[in-house]
Amino acid sequence: MKNLWMVGMMAATLTVACKKKGCTDPAALNYNPKAEKKDFTCKYKMGAYRDSFLGYYQVMDSMYVAGNFSEGKTYELHVTTGGTTLDTIFLNNLYGSGQSYMAIITGSSSFSIPSQQVDATHTLSGSGHCSSGKIILSTHSADTINGDISHRIEGSK
Repeated sequence: MKNLWMVGMMAATLTVACKKKGCTDPAALNYNPKAEKKDFTCKYKMGAYRDSFLGYYQVMDSMYVAGNFSEGKTYELHVTTGGTTLDTIFLNNLYGSGQSYMAIITGSSSFSIPSQQVDATHTLSGSGHCSSGKIILSTHSADTINGDISHRIEGSK
């Protein structure tokens, strides 16, 4: 009787635990309609998304130093591919500085800016969103001279 109970329990456990794993996002290239359990293996065609980010944007950049508004300025931000991999874009003239910074596309309308050296005193990182010809991004940097600096940048094509 004890062995019959053990066999029954094992069968019940296997039945419950054997949900088919796979990509459960219909927008993914490797979507599996039979998958019942997400396994974080979804793959996306980033090149299709990247084109929607590209272009010239007239932006308003609000800068905050140590949490206090410091200055606002407008300039043209140019988003390009830079001839790189499909998940990468470049933010040219960020801060109106003429410099370019790399960003990684993280979804159909979002990107992240990995930590990058700006100059001898600080690095920057951040994230952004782009849709319907509008761009919004936030950056943060720790400056050894001025302290924490953040920017809120918004604009449109």
